[in-house]
Amino acid sequence: MRIAEPVDAELARRLAAHLLAWPMTYGVDRALVPALKRLPEGGARRASAAVTGLLAACLAHLETRAAEPLEAPQNWSRASDIRCSCEHCAALRRFLASPSTETWTLKAAERFRGHVEGEIRTARADLDVRTERRGSPHSLVCRKNSASYERRVAQRRQDLADIAILKGTMDAAVSRAR
Repeated sequence: MRIAEPVDAELARRLAAHLLAWPMTYGVDRALVPALKRLPEGGARRASAAVTGLLAACLAHLETRAAEPLEAPQNWSRASDIRCSCEHCAALRRFLASPSTETWTLKAAERFRGHVEGEIRTARADLDVRTERRGSPHSLVCRKNSASYERRVAQRRQDLADIAILKGTMDAAVSRAR
């Protein structure tokens, strides 16, 4: 943006539109917010419409996510994105849906335990898992946790900090334009 703006304002506007149109490539959280947070380091003299538009889009994204309700789990039921429908994964889904069960044990051969553990990782399920190596077959012990909630709390904290920085950047850019 710093290179495009002085050369051609229309090119800078098209670049900003392109960045916003390809969120999988130029993710707001992964690319745009970090880049815009560094904007003051470049000592830009004035606010351009392109940069102001990017700032506004990023602020809207962050403010929308920060406004989402944030409530700690009230019971032991946990969201499940387990896609497999085998008997072991079906039992895992039932366990995750149960509001009263904190721990579940799968006593099965290693290939079944490994499969279930892989599904848990892929789904980012709120579970701590360990293999208990007593007896045969060994057991996969799953205990529910609040990892999703903790990630959302951390994300909220980061969003609020980023909002403050971007608002300061926007205010400074607007005041320099005057």
